[in-house]
Amino acid sequence: MDVLQTIHGHTRWLVLLAVVVASAYCIYGIAASRAYDKLAYRVMLAFSSIIGIQWVLGLLVFVLTFANVLHRWEHAITNTLALAIAHGHFSMKKRVDETTPQPKLYWRAFAIVGLTMLFVFVGVFRLPGNGWSR
Repeated sequence: MDVLQTIHGHTRWLVLLAVVVASAYCIYGIAASRAYDKLAYRVMLAFSSIIGIQWVLGLLVFVLTFANVLHRWEHAITNTLALAIAHGHFSMKKRVDETTPQPKLYWRAFAIVGLTMLFVFVGVFRLPGNGWSR
């Protein structure tokens, strides 16, 4: 069990990498007024997929070490909301057309990344020891 929790803890670095890449690509798309193309969609898909992998690992830890402790429930619920927010980019795939200003789609993607990370931060912060030292 400790191995699974360690893997879940170390996967946070993949999440951080995904956040940096997605944020940088969104900022680049905004600054360059690029079209929200397939590459932008794939970057956001990679971001939401890594968040999903982290969530599944966390769910396994939650189920296998089930304890009726309030902070575990808070962590699980908050990060489930973060997962739902992270997948908000799926709605933008159908909106890519000539009538939608392209920087607007990058701003939406950037907001999705930021809001997701806000929920992740709150979910981890609510763990004992603030969760960051693991």
